[in-house]
Amino acid sequence: VSTSDCWAVGDYDGDSARQTLTEHWNGSVWSVIPSPSTDPSQSNILLSVSCSSTSDCWAAGWYNNASAQSVPLLEHWNGSTWSIVDSHSPHTISVLLSVTCNSNSDCWAAGFYDDGSGRQAFLDHWTGTNWGPVATNTSFSSSSLSNVTCTSTSDCWAVGGYSNTGSTGQTLTIHWNGATWSTITSANSATSQFNYLDAITCTAATQCWAVGYYNNGSTDQTLIERWNGTAWAFVSSPAISSNAALRTVTCTSAFQCWAVGQYGGAEDFSVPYQSLIEQWNGAAWSIVSSPAG
Repeated sequence: VSTSDCWAVGDYDGDSARQTLTEHWNGSVWSVIPSPSTDPSQSNILLSVSCSSTSDCWAAGWYNNASAQSVPLLEHWNGSTWSIVDSHSPHTISVLLSVTCNSNSDCWAAGFYDDGSGRQAFLDHWTGTNWGPVATNTSFSSSSLSNVTCTSTSDCWAVGGYSNTGSTGQTLTIHWNGATWSTITSANSATSQFNYLDAITCTAATQCWAVGYYNNGSTDQTLIERWNGTAWAFVSSPAISSNAALRTVTCTSAFQCWAVGQYGGAEDFSVPYQSLIEQWNGAAWSIVSSPAG
């Protein structure tokens, strides 16, 4: 919200299961702020947080219910405490990965649900009174949304990936015009290569960046694309040796953006990943040195 009011969310190892974790920055130090979990024996994970004011924040994620099924978890900060709020999801299995707020009466949460035949993109909307699902208007065999952002109440984007039977996963970008969500064609390295978008940020309705990764047939590589108000297009990113991906992106202006992720590791962690930071200076993306953990 300001230089002296920031939130970070996640989870920690409880006695029996993962439990929610929320931390607050007051301008000087970070401190843990108590947040509820559904039950000490149920995994509770927060993955995203957004604030419209110092007394109005939402955190989104998922928890395992009594049937060990993953269901949406939404928590609200009223300026003094965090509390769990019903997502009103109609789906038995669903997960929220991202949340963003335009105001205290207009927030979006994005993720996916499983209908038994595969994952499908899922969007939840806060109207100031209740959360409720809104049609994504996507029609794919499988789809998922990883991130959502807005520049106004009538200009929002959600990104992720989709696939159809017999095809390779491709990037998915859907747009909200204030009335409906619609799929907007996005860039891919090739229809034969797996492509996925992890995050999106916009500085204006005509200036958005989306990041993720694609597989060139032998290894994962960073993926960056840009929205100019008319179309999505690939933007060159520095080549990394192997297994590189960008996980999130943020901009302070059209000439200053940062994207972060990892490279060089193995999915089973037999080889450790290294941090990856890239910067946009208004003309090109370049790798910025980052310390090893």
